[in-house]
Amino acid sequence: MTRITSLKRLIFITLLFCILISISLSSYASSIYYNDYAVKLSEIGVFKGTGNGFELDREPTRLEGLIMLIRLLGKEEEANQLVKEACVFADVPDWGRGYANYAYKNGLTKGIGNNLFGTYDKMNGQSYVTFLLRSLGYDDSENVRDFTWLESVDFAKSIGLLDEDLYFKIVSSPFLRDYVAKSSYGTLMQPLKNSETTLLQKLVGNGIFTQAQADKLSFENNANTTADTDKILSSIEIGKLADAVVMISAVGYDESTWIGSGFYITQDGNLITNFHVIDGAKTLTITENDGQVYSGAIKIIGYNRDMDIAVLDLDKTVKLYLEPGNSDSVVLGEEVYTIGSPYGLKNTMSNGIISSLLDKGILQISAPISQGSSGGVLLNNKGQAIGIIFAGIQTGENLGFAIPINEYVKMQKNLQLDLISFYNLLSNVPKPANVTWEQIASDTIAVKWDRDDTVDYCKVYISDSRDGEYTEILDENGLGIWTWSANYCLSINSLVPEAPYFVKVIAVKGGYFSQPSYIDSITLTKAFSYEQLEARFREKFGSISINGNTVNFNGVSIYEDTVYDTVEFAFYFDKTNLDAFLKMAPDRDSVERKAAEIASYISNYFNKDASVSFVHSDVYKENPTQFASSNIYTKTVIFLSEAVGWNVCYPYVRVDYDLKSGYYASEWAN
Repeated sequence: MTRITSLKRLIFITLLFCILISISLSSYASSIYYNDYAVKLSEIGVFKGTGNGFELDREPTRLEGLIMLIRLLGKEEEANQLVKEACVFADVPDWGRGYANYAYKNGLTKGIGNNLFGTYDKMNGQSYVTFLLRSLGYDDSENVRDFTWLESVDFAKSIGLLDEDLYFKIVSSPFLRDYVAKSSYGTLMQPLKNSETTLLQKLVGNGIFTQAQADKLSFENNANTTADTDKILSSIEIGKLADAVVMISAVGYDESTWIGSGFYITQDGNLITNFHVIDGAKTLTITENDGQVYSGAIKIIGYNRDMDIAVLDLDKTVKLYLEPGNSDSVVLGEEVYTIGSPYGLKNTMSNGIISSLLDKGILQISAPISQGSSGGVLLNNKGQAIGIIFAGIQTGENLGFAIPINEYVKMQKNLQLDLISFYNLLSNVPKPANVTWEQIASDTIAVKWDRDDTVDYCKVYISDSRDGEYTEILDENGLGIWTWSANYCLSINSLVPEAPYFVKVIAVKGGYFSQPSYIDSITLTKAFSYEQLEARFREKFGSISINGNTVNFNGVSIYEDTVYDTVEFAFYFDKTNLDAFLKMAPDRDSVERKAAEIASYISNYFNKDASVSFVHSDVYKENPTQFASSNIYTKTVIFLSEAVGWNVCYPYVRVDYDLKSGYYASEWAN
């Protein structure tokens, strides 16, 4: 079967494809990579290298990131004036003192606590993006809270500061100087909070940068030409470019199949196609013009979902690849050719003219387009790729559409995603919401998150530092499958009191992972006394409600049986709550379940079997004969004095919970 889709749902998808003249790789300008952003920033003194160049493949330190931000703001001179002041942070060297003092005084950093900045700690994505957002006027203080440190990268993506390519790299890999260059450049071009003025325009207006410096940051059009760009090719010569075009056969995760096209754009195997051709694909089969099937690795190195473009990287050197033309120079009536695989008919060529220039540069063409041509090439009469075929109207005669090639030229192409990672990225599995923790023993925490029936389960990881290596918490089957539970979702024990811990939780759906939700900084207190535990459990389980009746407990007692290695809890209620308990007591199953829920929590807290009793306890002036005996506890009534009366301690129900099996047994007073 062939799957039908389209970019803006313009109608059905069709693919076409074209091949360009064989030209040496050296005749092409390089695509814009993050190094280009570093070069641009270095020209105005913002991004500076070391003796080893820009070192874009290295993780920056926190101090390097801070210095980069201050240069970005044009405040290096002001920072240098503060170099002789005492530094607010104890771990900043003399050469960094002015930067740290400036950043602290201007609210750009708060350090990591204990008068430390973390000078030589690795800078992570959240921290640097937080710097950038603050420079744009966004506030993460408790009073305003535009964003939080944990959600800073997501927030930056939501306001357009980070594109999808850079966002994915930041959340899925160590934060590199490479990303510093790209995100810093983007910040200069980003509007300030609640303004249409960009940061760069503000800095020029304030005299930090000159207009000439600002102009240097502009990237010129990257469309490429060669010595033969003025040569008009015949249709036969255009047809020989088909060796640069391939047919793409896809199988989806739902086992559906579809056909598309693609074309080589570099000698080292970069291939352009439509986003919708690879979206949802479990496997892709690339068939060359000579019938050979490519069997090597396939990586997605770039994509633009909105413009329906994807760029693949094949592990091969190609015989022929196409030169991109300048789609901004296309004119109405210009002669064009298409090459693609309509209906699976490999590398079919057709011709026509540019019949209309639509919004966003979309090219309407009269060359016939059919289903299966999606991802094919649109060529001008010089053999240059000026567009990517993406749609055609089935009921319209000779009515097709192509994406301008300049959209490809300005894309970032630095990803390294295999198909499963690409699918995972796009699967939109919701990350766990409201992840919280609670200390339930001196060495144990309980972790909980909101219930979400749309996901299959969650995976949980723990680390002793925010940016350190995380260890997965496995279940009793060694699988690490954790599901929602009312009390808490899992407990993590054998932790060290007063040591910091960091936890992240990831949702899984259909085998694909969500982005992580973090618990930032857990520090356990030392062991609780019995009095503290009794107050803690009374606060946590202060009442029960069944069938509209509520009993409020006014006391809790704990007894540990060292002989049988069990723990017993009694929850007490007085005369004012007795009537409510007697009304709920006939529903014994519900009462037992409430007691069992509490016993389960206690059992996991102490890591041993537990019992819970609901006990009526109060003082009576008259002899309370109705409480004179109980099969659960013998001394239910004790005479105190004539002045005081009788003390009642009458357990109505006791539930014993077995930690290993998870089962419970109950006993009611006769």
